[in-house]
Amino acid sequence: MENKKKNMRPAVAHLSSGDMPDKARISGIVEILSQSPTARGLLKQAHENGYRIVLNGLAGHSNSVAGMHSNKSRMIVLHPGHSDDECVGFLARELAMAAAYGEGTSQRVHLRPLDLIHQTEMARAHGAAMAFQVAHELKEGHMGGFHTDGVWDSLEKANPGLAETFSSSLKEDALAATDGKAADAVFRAAIADTRAREVTEDNVMTNLLDGFVREGNIPIFFRQPLDVDAWVGKLTLNGKPYIEDVESLKNPEAMAVSQLTADKIHFFESEHLPDVTPQEISVRVENNSGGGFLSGIRNMLSGIFNGAEEKDTPAQKPKPKLTL
Repeated sequence: MENKKKNMRPAVAHLSSGDMPDKARISGIVEILSQSPTARGLLKQAHENGYRIVLNGLAGHSNSVAGMHSNKSRMIVLHPGHSDDECVGFLARELAMAAAYGEGTSQRVHLRPLDLIHQTEMARAHGAAMAFQVAHELKEGHMGGFHTDGVWDSLEKANPGLAETFSSSLKEDALAATDGKAADAVFRAAIADTRAREVTEDNVMTNLLDGFVREGNIPIFFRQPLDVDAWVGKLTLNGKPYIEDVESLKNPEAMAVSQLTADKIHFFESEHLPDVTPQEISVRVENNSGGGFLSGIRNMLSGIFNGAEEKDTPAQKPKPKLTL
């Protein structure tokens, strides 16, 4: 990472856990992030809300802010196998989602499964938009003399389509990064990413079917619809709304899920919320191969009734692909 220390602003206060080398590395990552005006605001909110940054090679998606392994979790987990540039980009994404969720994620367990998936998808797309916003600010040196191309390059390598979307917005309007148009374009592209949506659907439903069912208090949760206007109001760029077409996010098609996810939702609600009126669920038209519907249902039922759960080996996981 290019590191012109002499022109760097002081790092924003943060909370971290780990041994001294881990904390030192996290401090360096936060120092780089602190050179972005947008990231400085996100870091301050995370610190005020008690979020803690850690390095952990065994952590999975459920340990990220987008996950739901614990509805009281305020942990942001970075993979030590990623470069500092990659960690800066990923941390920017997680901080953006943490800012939207506020002091915790407990309100999420009150949403109906379909609404929870939609909320998580919008949070993920917002995180992607803010990651590219931060990377652009670091590349352009928005805080003064310091600048680095490394964070942008790592995000562009992992997500070339989103990088092109942001850059194209700047070509059309030089102020697109200032007025939020570039971020809005990335948000739109990210939320339309079917493959990323499938990952979100799988993670949310796995957490519901496996984790929360065990707690035995499902009947009091997962009943409320999502207030899209209120939620989008929390997805801001430097405290200001940047998502232009909020109405489109209320369209049932914007909440479309795979057929397997729709079946999982119906199963979950019929099994644990029998008094709740079934929702109309829009299903994406997809051409999937391998596994199939029956295989997916069998795996799902096995996980529910047998308590089966995919286990990681004790050894550190391979470095995951950095995606937004």
